[in-house]
Amino acid sequence: MRTRLSLWACLLLGVATPGASALGAQSEAPYAPSPVIQSANWDFEHLIRLANTPGKGGSDLWPTTWAADGNIYTGWGDGGGFSGASDYSGRVSLGFGKIIGTPPSIKGVDVWGHYPKYAQHPATFCGKPVSMLSVGGVLYAWVSSFFNESTANFVHCASNPNPAEHRLAWSADLGATWTLSSWKLEPLRSPLVWACFLNFGADNVRARDRYVYQYWRIQGESSNTYLARTLPGKLQGGPSVSGAYEYYAGPGPVWSAEASTAQPVFVDTSGRGITHVVYDAGLRRFIASVQGHSVGEAGLFDAPQPWGPWTTIAYYQDWGGYGDRESLGIDFPTKWISRDGKTLWAVFSGGRLGENDDLLDSFNLVRLTLRLRDGVNRK
Repeated sequence: MRTRLSLWACLLLGVATPGASALGAQSEAPYAPSPVIQSANWDFEHLIRLANTPGKGGSDLWPTTWAADGNIYTGWGDGGGFSGASDYSGRVSLGFGKIIGTPPSIKGVDVWGHYPKYAQHPATFCGKPVSMLSVGGVLYAWVSSFFNESTANFVHCASNPNPAEHRLAWSADLGATWTLSSWKLEPLRSPLVWACFLNFGADNVRARDRYVYQYWRIQGESSNTYLARTLPGKLQGGPSVSGAYEYYAGPGPVWSAEASTAQPVFVDTSGRGITHVVYDAGLRRFIASVQGHSVGEAGLFDAPQPWGPWTTIAYYQDWGGYGDRESLGIDFPTKWISRDGKTLWAVFSGGRLGENDDLLDSFNLVRLTLRLRDGVNRK
């Protein structure tokens, strides 16, 4: 039986957008419609699916980042990645790979996983990848301990810690080797746990300033999302180092070194959380995706700043028509955002409806086209 990870990493806003085209009905959202984007159109008819063997399952999660070498890097959980492509063929608890090319012509390569048959380098620890970022030539990944304890894993996994642990991993050689932080978030005085990185582009070179931005939540709370920032050179030391992190503490924006003063940048009382946030350079807007417990409880939001004010692009009850499968995130690789900002590609996966259901236990890629409101001109 597979252990699933519900992603509450980040949050956004929304309100039903009349005329928005997608599979699945619209529902009332917590924020007003976007003043820039009128509708979101998904091409599920031409869905691209990798890392899955029908009837045998695959791998899930797939957070992405655009690295300095020009490739997309990603992580997966509980499976064989692109090469093994099933639950047990080449299975690892946690793996990292790269994606070469541009949709629809892409190829996935297992960089860190079941070595040597399936991956270029051996996996050395267990976990689940939550979010990824490339900055200064270094890959970073937030890793949760919600791993599967199956003995079929190439790397033996001990029992899941209780409470769960959230650590940062990094690689200075494009995924060949990874270091897992000795520190973890749970022992820290702050109740804030794990992060969703804000991705700005290739190796984060389009960053609005010198900081790395991350979205946080409070353990056990799903309605509020918080925002923190730190310098790239302080990432590996973690937020327990005095002065390493600053937290959004109110409009202005006001930043505080005390996590206890943090104010939410997004509130959704329905419990939908941001899974990923990217900067759309063509539209000069920040785009965030949200999901609730179900993969269909999804939403898209945009804002002029990382902290908002957020507005709704679309808010769904049954996005994609996939039913009540558990949500595992919707990510937009920044490399695949068109120059005008109106075409994006979404990576997603989802839980099973039963033991024999592996439809979304895979790397799924769907094209998204945004339609701008009349009079809006973005070059």
